[in-house]
Amino acid sequence: VRSPVFVLGLPRTGTTFLHRLLSLDPATRAPTLWELLESVPKIDCTDPIADRKRRANKVRALLNTRKAMGDKALDHIHEIDADLAEECIIAMSDEIPMVMQYLHTAYVLADEWFDIVQSSQVVKTYKWYKQVLQLLSYQMGSPERENPKRWMLKCPIHMFYPKEIAVAFPDAKLIWNHRHPVSAVPSLCSLLKAFHSVYYETDTNDDAVLGRKVASVSAKLLIDTPKNIAESELQSADVLYHDLVNDPLQTVKDVYRQFGWEVSAEYEAIIQAYLEADRKKRERISRERAAKKVTANKAATPPASPTKKGGGWTEADEEEEIPGTPSGKKEKKKVLHQYSPEEFSLTVEDLSTGVYAEYVRKYNLPVSMH
Repeated sequence: VRSPVFVLGLPRTGTTFLHRLLSLDPATRAPTLWELLESVPKIDCTDPIADRKRRANKVRALLNTRKAMGDKALDHIHEIDADLAEECIIAMSDEIPMVMQYLHTAYVLADEWFDIVQSSQVVKTYKWYKQVLQLLSYQMGSPERENPKRWMLKCPIHMFYPKEIAVAFPDAKLIWNHRHPVSAVPSLCSLLKAFHSVYYETDTNDDAVLGRKVASVSAKLLIDTPKNIAESELQSADVLYHDLVNDPLQTVKDVYRQFGWEVSAEYEAIIQAYLEADRKKRERISRERAAKKVTANKAATPPASPTKKGGGWTEADEEEEIPGTPSGKKEKKKVLHQYSPEEFSLTVEDLSTGVYAEYVRKYNLPVSMH
């Protein structure tokens, strides 16, 4: 596993978007969801290609079942697909007690969790994860078996453990995504709440407790992470969320430049095609959701006075920065995922003073609520 890249940052800072852009480079690869869930081939496997297809189809079928049970409600928050690059924690959870279903509890009981999970155990986990990556490269056969592609890896948990990463991957590189806490912290609270509601009853949940815990853990990370990165002696690059959503391609080029790499013409063309396809996909989803809500509203309510020319009902529009549009350009987009500090008993001031204020000043971070 040569010089892997770890994308880290507070959750909801664009790490997934950046990770997937980086994984598009033909010279790199990222573990997909099905690979993380089904990493090990059959012992008596005689046809590696057929075995990979079997394992991939198993996860695809499982994911379709789970979506039918309710997981699809999260697609607008964190897109999940068996063949998309996914979070390292899915495989790492074999060694440390952390899976998506427990994220809400892990934050609410953060002190207890860190008491249980010691640094030595995390180092062991990263060393084990390195073996998983080696196994995945080996399964690809020649030439990747002899000359593995660079791994692009991503998970919020990496932000807690730069020094432990350095022990297992001494030539690793880190990319730290930055977004204004007023935007990132409430968004994370909303994500945790949404995930939790899929798996558990929520009657006894206290959103105020969740808000305080997420804000506390996030503030501590902003203090500890720069020190831990410095002590790890790993090379690192910084990415600002505002830059990423306004000019994804240039952001990738800037990261590559900091690491002494070049964005090939082939890779650049792939990114541009991906951004265009993603834009069309988002527009289609937005139209479909709007049409469904209009249909449901007409069936459930009597005609109302028009709020816009030509219609009796409209869905609230908000201006939002759209990934891939020219810098500074804003477009009307349907809001799919709303959140605010107040929903979790936080205030803008809570997330803009003290540690947060120093962080915002250092990186000159603007607020972007969606």
